[in-house]
Amino acid sequence: MFTSGFFTRAGQGDSNIIERQRRGANRVCITPSAAPFKWRAARAAWQFMKKSKENSIRLLLSFFSLGVVIVLSACGGGEDSSTTATPAPMIDPLPPDRQIFESVELQGGETTLNFHLHYGGGRMMTGADYIYANFSGGLPASPASAGPQIETPVLKALVSGFPLPSNTPAPKRYLSSGSILVRSPTANRRVSYTAAGIQLELFADDGASVVQKTVEKNFSQTALSGNLSAAPAELLAQYPLDYWQAGNNLRAGAQWETGAVYIKRATTYIGDSYMVQDCFVRTTNTVGPAGDQPTPCYSGKTLTSDGVFPINLYSSGGDWPNEHDEQGDGTITRINGVNMWIANAALPLETNPTEARRIYFELKGNVYAGVLITDGTPFNMRQTDGSVVSYSIALNSQAVGSIQASLVSNPAGAGSKAGAIRSAANTVDLFGIGGGGINGMLSPADLRQHYNIPTWLDGTGQIIDIINRPSAADFLDDINTFSQQYNLPQMALCDATHASACLRIVCTSSATTGSDCSAGSTMAGGGSGSASESTLDIQMAHAIAPKATLVLVLASGTSKTNFFDAVDFAANKLDAVPTAISMSHGFNLSTTTTPSTAVLDGKFQGYVARGIALFASSGDAGNYGGRIYCDSTSTTCVHYPAVSPFVTAVGGTRITSVSASGAPGEQAWQFTGGGIGLAAMPSWQSTYLTASNDAAVMTANNRLRASPDVAAVADPAHSAIAVYRAQKWWPGGGTSAATPIWAGISALLAQSMASNGGNSLATRIQNAANGGGFASLLYGAATSSSIPSLLAITVGNNNLTSNSACAVCASRNGYSDLTGLGVPNVMRLLGNVNGRISAVK
Repeated sequence: MFTSGFFTRAGQGDSNIIERQRRGANRVCITPSAAPFKWRAARAAWQFMKKSKENSIRLLLSFFSLGVVIVLSACGGGEDSSTTATPAPMIDPLPPDRQIFESVELQGGETTLNFHLHYGGGRMMTGADYIYANFSGGLPASPASAGPQIETPVLKALVSGFPLPSNTPAPKRYLSSGSILVRSPTANRRVSYTAAGIQLELFADDGASVVQKTVEKNFSQTALSGNLSAAPAELLAQYPLDYWQAGNNLRAGAQWETGAVYIKRATTYIGDSYMVQDCFVRTTNTVGPAGDQPTPCYSGKTLTSDGVFPINLYSSGGDWPNEHDEQGDGTITRINGVNMWIANAALPLETNPTEARRIYFELKGNVYAGVLITDGTPFNMRQTDGSVVSYSIALNSQAVGSIQASLVSNPAGAGSKAGAIRSAANTVDLFGIGGGGINGMLSPADLRQHYNIPTWLDGTGQIIDIINRPSAADFLDDINTFSQQYNLPQMALCDATHASACLRIVCTSSATTGSDCSAGSTMAGGGSGSASESTLDIQMAHAIAPKATLVLVLASGTSKTNFFDAVDFAANKLDAVPTAISMSHGFNLSTTTTPSTAVLDGKFQGYVARGIALFASSGDAGNYGGRIYCDSTSTTCVHYPAVSPFVTAVGGTRITSVSASGAPGEQAWQFTGGGIGLAAMPSWQSTYLTASNDAAVMTANNRLRASPDVAAVADPAHSAIAVYRAQKWWPGGGTSAATPIWAGISALLAQSMASNGGNSLATRIQNAANGGGFASLLYGAATSSSIPSLLAITVGNNNLTSNSACAVCASRNGYSDLTGLGVPNVMRLLGNVNGRISAVK
């Protein structure tokens, strides 16, 4: 019989045979004309043999003889029966993946772009704005015929006269064979072909050690033509050429060169990769050392030393921890002679889009941090627009040349900041909770569904003031792009009528003076971080109360006094009294600080007397030693204004299912602030705790003001809310998100009361028992109703200081210092606050 190996084509059968064929061994060179003839002859012989038993042996021998002739003829060792000429050899074509790969790599190499351009375009500045290309280097020959090939990547600035940025790109560090090795972006890589696909081996800077292996497959190639800014959405998600053109950094009408293409492929890791990262375990240690060595978590300690675990990780320069690891969350093992702690569970995909596990390891007297990516893990990529996809994109030389030839570094006209909505197709669901936003993040509809907000409530006629530090951004463009994505009302800048669904931005200079400033303010140190906070607050309030008037009141500086002056201005000096004031910042204050909590409490009491609902975030750093967080060494400060007895303190949760409410679909966020305040527990809080038999909570809080009062979603790692800012989707979270959500809910309650007659929400706040304002209404509703409108959260812990028990750090039935009374069921809350139990579901 014929053996299939003789006729194996590239991409079928054994890959080793394929490679031998391409190097000339056992090569199959059947001509198109000869092969069908000989196949037909063989088939005829077989059919005749079946009909003639007498000649079966003879025909069988003829059959095998014919087979040998076919092989010899095909390889040039014999003559065809129809001609005496030697047939021309035919080399099997490459499989499609290799064809696409080589079409780029043998023509100068593939390219990815790195860029940082000013939001909205404008003049590029050396050292601040840049765009450069990372060329793979190209293949000198095909790995199919010449074996594995070495490539040397090249970095090249694309703007004439601009050097490469001095700090970009950063080298990566790997743990390999008991040493930390560095790989720069220009270090070599080796390319070879295997049965699995195109294999890439990345070398460290020593040129000999392979620190990572991957395999690429499932290639596709898309030709580019016409206007650069009209490229497919999947390419614009990575390289926003339309934004660059709108910002005048890309010449209007620029066209793709002939032959321009981009390629897309999937990547999988081969073997385990141990990547080393800087480790910041406290806010005072946020500066990495010079050189290539990473910042260790600890020096002079081992993984089992006292005080190593639990480990709280901070970002460089960050004020709040973003990861908390207990020793029991992982297993200590020995890998290649190194003691290593490996987490039992993968990091959240929002933290690391490619699945990875946290590691800590001992080396030369230090404890370092890193991540482990295990063999067979698929690579996920975060794109420029914030989406995460399971593929990567690269450009060929003609595509890069098209962009370079069209770049404008010093445009004559100002750029545009207008946002746009891109397709969210093929994005990776990072959360798996049923979110309808990009990457599976939460959308406004998800929030309204989860918290049971009736469709007929939209905040019409209500005003929400949002207090923030100085910041500047195109807030109107951001919120309208956000609204376009989620079918919410478009906003306009407010005029004198304060129409519904309008946005007003006020910059204050004191507690009594301020003026409208449509783009915000950057005075006294305000920056991108503050702008992100303002954008988050605006969009969360708009998501819950889409037709409410929003007023962003910006402080004149970053000090505590500046902030509370802005609050005073919002409550007393605007031309309309707000329904609610949302404060997503907090400070460590006491009765002796300036300003003091006693002075500020007096002012807040005056705001309540005007009927304003006050909300403040409880903080994003868990619980330290029973006190509400202010820094890692203090035990006497609190997160103010959350602990004021006239303010509703808002904690944070993690949503585990959009479709479920309360405890079945939510748990406490591990970094939610909460704990013991300084002032005496207000009577409206102690009355509820006494009536609900929560004496243990009162004791644990030393009969002092406990915080928070309520909660809402805040976990950006496991249940982020999709927020749009500066032409990019971001994961929103923190108690900074939960606070304007609750301010929006209060606006819905006010709207409902206004439409149903009777006392307004402002009147109810003014008449609240014991002067507690909106918070006391919530405690009263929780006490009097048998149908709960605030759903207790019973899972979660925010103890960040030790492995021992903490009386106010664990979730429980009833009130807890993590999530207060719980999260809202707004439909029920309408009835309970109004005393109309029959109206609830």
